[in-house]
Amino acid sequence: MGTLTKGITGVAASLLLAVAVTGCSTTAPPPGAGQEQAQPGEVVGQKTIWSDADRGWVKLVAAEPRGGGYDQPVHVDPQWLRQALYDIKLRVERDGDNERAIRLFSVAQLDVLVPTLVRGLAEAGPDQAVAFATAARRGGFTFFDPVRLTTARVFVEDGRLNVLFGTVSEPLPEDEVRGFVADARVGTREEVINEGGTVWSRGWESRMERDDWVVLPVKTTEGELPALPEAGAKAGTDPAEQPAPAAADTPAPSRTARDRLKLLKSLHEDGLITDEEYSRKRREVLDTL
Repeated sequence: MGTLTKGITGVAASLLLAVAVTGCSTTAPPPGAGQEQAQPGEVVGQKTIWSDADRGWVKLVAAEPRGGGYDQPVHVDPQWLRQALYDIKLRVERDGDNERAIRLFSVAQLDVLVPTLVRGLAEAGPDQAVAFATAARRGGFTFFDPVRLTTARVFVEDGRLNVLFGTVSEPLPEDEVRGFVADARVGTREEVINEGGTVWSRGWESRMERDDWVVLPVKTTEGELPALPEAGAKAGTDPAEQPAPAAADTPAPSRTARDRLKLLKSLHEDGLITDEEYSRKRREVLDTL
């Protein structure tokens, strides 16, 4: 019995020694092994310039590995930036293979993007870019158009403003807008994130690096930085939609209908709504008179 006990004890000791030796010789897993890898364009903000759960955000982010050495901080002229963003259009299919171009940003989106991007570029360093996500309805009419998400990485390099788009006018589920806005990815040099989002600019001396990358000469100013917009406004609300206060001698319904008809005409002329949508909504407004 003593011999058997000694034999068992010896085998156990040998097994323990083998395990210990094997454990010592095993290479440790690399940092992050087993963890989900970051997706191209994923945003890790270094500083938040502006944020609204429904409308979007603007953040300072680290330059990409092949980026950096930017002409920043830089004080961009707000009026020039507004026109530059206004001139960017999105090509969309219509009637089969035919294409038409519509403006990518609404008035409401420009009211948010212009001051926040000016602030971001004025605070960004040479190794930082400004990332943004903006969510709004294309035509401003809550009853037929979904909230759409557009994102981009912005930086100034060699005296030119680069707008590198990620998501472009992507329609979002009504009950998941905040989740998509919070987790939005921005444009990256590594790849085109949104294959279906072809953008272009009619701006002076603008050029396209890719179908998702607009580059145009930047205009600076010595003026004061604009105030940041307030957070908390309803997603997709366009100030142009809101009826102006009625004058004492003007009935409110008549003034509201006039404003809506003017807005409809403007949206139709800019290509933001189709002929069918324009005719249908115009009739609905006239029926209220």
